[in-house]
Amino acid sequence: MVNNKELIDKFMQTKDSDVDAQKILDLLRNPDFGENLYEENWTRANGVIPESVDRRLSAKVRSATRAKFSVQWQKVWNLVAVFMLFLGIGVILYQWRELEISNCYSDVVISVPKGQRNEVVLPDGTHVLLNSGSQIKYGRRFNARERRVELEGEAHFDVAKNPGAPFSVFSDDISVTALGTRFDVRAYKSEKVISSYLEEGKILVKSPTESIEMRYPNQCIYYDRDSKKMQKVDVEDAEYFIAWRKGRLTFRDETLMNIAKLLEQQYSIKIDFKDKALASRRFSGTIENYNLTNILEILGLASDIRYEFRRDTLILSMK
Repeated sequence: MVNNKELIDKFMQTKDSDVDAQKILDLLRNPDFGENLYEENWTRANGVIPESVDRRLSAKVRSATRAKFSVQWQKVWNLVAVFMLFLGIGVILYQWRELEISNCYSDVVISVPKGQRNEVVLPDGTHVLLNSGSQIKYGRRFNARERRVELEGEAHFDVAKNPGAPFSVFSDDISVTALGTRFDVRAYKSEKVISSYLEEGKILVKSPTESIEMRYPNQCIYYDRDSKKMQKVDVEDAEYFIAWRKGRLTFRDETLMNIAKLLEQQYSIKIDFKDKALASRRFSGTIENYNLTNILEILGLASDIRYEFRRDTLILSMK
C-alpha cells in the first residue's frame, strides 16, 4: 500500500503519472497532513518547484476541479443594508435641514414705526429699506427653493441674485417676482392703489386676472384694488418714487387732501380741514428734511395755510 509520502513523490517525479489527482487534493485539504512532509520536500527542492512539475500540477488541479459560480448573498445583503443606511441618513439630513430652515424663518415680522425708516438684510442677502409705518414678514416659504415675503406699506428691495430661487413680494392680491433686481412696492392698506416701480432688472407683476412684465428701468405698474385692473406706465420723474429713500418728500401736482393722507400715514396723526376748500389745493416740490413741523411750515409759506394741534388732531385752516 502506497503511503502519503510515496504518493507525493510519485506525483512529483513522473511526467505521465496515473496518480489520481483527487487523492492529492484530499491530502492537501487535510489540515493535519504533512507539515513535516512539506518542509522536507521544500528543503529538498531548495525552495524551487521545477517548471515541468508546476505545469503538470496546475493541469491536474484544473482537471480535477470545476468552476462554480456562487453568489455570496450575505455580502450582497450587507451592501444593500449599507446603501439603505446612507440613503436613510441622507433623507433625514435633508428633512432636518428643511425643518431647520422652516424653524429659523418661521413668522419673522419686521415693523417700522410711523415717522421712521429702517433697513434690514434678509437671510439670503437681500437688502430691504422699509418706509414709515411699513411691515415685512417672511417664514416657512423663504428657503432654498422659494424666497417669499409679505409686505404691508412701502419698501425698496435690492434682491440678492439666485436664479434657482425666485424672490417674490406679496401684497394682498398682487405679487411681484424678481430675479436679481431693484424695485419698490407701495401697498399701504389705507390706499386704494398698489404700485411697483422698477429701478433695475426685470420683474413680473401678477394680479388674480392678469400679469405684466417690466423689463426696463423707470417703469411703474399701478393696481387698483377696486377695479382689479393693472396699468403699466413709463416714469418721467423717478424722483417721485425714490425721494423717500433719501429722506425727501416729493409732490407732483398733489392735492392737499392726498398730502394730508400721506402725513397721517407717516406720522400717525389725524388731520381735519376747518376750511374744506383747502383740500383741493395742489402742490409741487421737494422737501429735504421732512419732519412734520418742517413740512407744515413750508406749506404755510407756499400758501395761506394755518395749522394748529388739538390733542392728537392737526387742524388746517385758511390764514
